[in-house]
Amino acid sequence: MDIQDKVNVFLDSLLPTNRTYDYFVCWNNVFLQEFDIELCSINSLINIKDDALFRNTFDKLLDKTPSVISVFPYLIALSKNERDGLLKKGEPLEIIKDKKKIEETDSFYFDEKHYEDVKKSKEKYYAFFCQMGLKTLFQKSIKNSTHDYIIGVLVGLDSNGRKNRGGTFFEQLCEGPIIEICNKYGLRFVKQKSISIIKKYGCIVPEGYGRKKADFIVINESISKAMNIEVNFYNGTGSKPEEIIDAYIHRANSFRNSGNAFTLITDGASCWNNAKPQIERGFSEINNIINYSMLLHNGLEDIIKHELLSLRS
Repeated sequence: MDIQDKVNVFLDSLLPTNRTYDYFVCWNNVFLQEFDIELCSINSLINIKDDALFRNTFDKLLDKTPSVISVFPYLIALSKNERDGLLKKGEPLEIIKDKKKIEETDSFYFDEKHYEDVKKSKEKYYAFFCQMGLKTLFQKSIKNSTHDYIIGVLVGLDSNGRKNRGGTFFEQLCEGPIIEICNKYGLRFVKQKSISIIKKYGCIVPEGYGRKKADFIVINESISKAMNIEVNFYNGTGSKPEEIIDAYIHRANSFRNSGNAFTLITDGASCWNNAKPQIERGFSEINNIINYSMLLHNGLEDIIKHELLSLRS
């Protein structure tokens, strides 16, 4: 087929979505069984309208259950990485005291090592609770359950992980067929490793790519030749397709110049159907571009036979 025929086959067989049922919410990131006691205890602050009573209840809460501070990072919607830093590594949460004096900060700790210290710093943590808006939240917004509120916060935060889940799912989708081809022809399969690993098998590392990570690498050790396979799924449009193609043209040329090969497995109807000039340019300058349907219909196997086994289809 000529380039235009390849483009037409590619565009006609794109997937409309990569979203599975477990794409939308990873519930393992949402449940909080380890804080059941703390969440029940902090419920004592709900709907206390009187400020003096609220303060008195807050102080008693910290005296009797100082571990309750471990749920504070969840109340203010910190990311999982930030929460892990505070709760597992004992890192402080630094907050600027005054916008006009940004070098001056307050440090707050929420990990187990600081539970007893909190009893001596109730004034400081009460100020944190008020200035963060949490006092107002408990007085006016949370009606019955702090746990239910946090579930809502975590579901919202988890939406940030959807892009990674989608990309990981598409990699997993492609991995099985690639491994089958490698097993069929006795080729070495490597995933998520620095490209420099191919030097171990006698292959030349493309200049400037030694430290970059590859989605997949297929190696024919008998001829010391490697193929980098990059896998991605795009739901959006905009300037991204042009950037993608530019980056992969450079990578494909670098692998070709070092005596190796490169293949791009990309998909997403909403992206590529609206970026036909970019994908046409990609097909004209990158030898090997396929989508998932083409992978399943021997597209990658034909490429590997030609590039790594010197077998024409």
